[in-house]
Amino acid sequence: MHQKPVEEKSRSLTITSDWPAPSDATSAADEVICVRIDADEDGRPLHGGHAYVLHFERSQEPPARGYWSLAMYNDRHLPVDNAIRRYSIGDRNELKLNEDGSLDLFLQHRSPGRERESNWLPAPENVAFALVLSIQWPLPDATSGRWQVPALRRVPPASGEAVRSSPDASPRVLRSRRPS
Repeated sequence: MHQKPVEEKSRSLTITSDWPAPSDATSAADEVICVRIDADEDGRPLHGGHAYVLHFERSQEPPARGYWSLAMYNDRHLPVDNAIRRYSIGDRNELKLNEDGSLDLFLQHRSPGRERESNWLPAPENVAFALVLSIQWPLPDATSGRWQVPALRRVPPASGEAVRSSPDASPRVLRSRRPS
């Protein structure tokens, strides 16, 4: 396994590539970039007792030729179990854009409300967690550092009700969003 740190972004963001060593002239960073986010914009560790928003300005989603996704892992480095069985969120989901074309992803334990559930990645209840943003086949803006992961903001929890597990639980589809 080829492990090469590509670039250190800050104390809370680290870009690494853990991909088999390529057999041709491409580098591992040409295949995938993984960004670990384990603290908010103020350097506080992520915790399920708080709510967070990852905000992408209009047309500033992760630049990928393939796709991008955001996954959440618990304090044992396992995917976070949750009632809606959503373990990652990204451009393959039906995400709802804000009126100005920007995109908000909601990271919290309770639902942010029906109108925001398509953009919700459920957090564990009252335990630490970390996020990994994966960019598959990143565009040059990602590999050169021109594009930066936005700061993860800690916010008051968006109103919503607790989601109960059910056999037919599935995310609501509001609107498709694919990068242009």
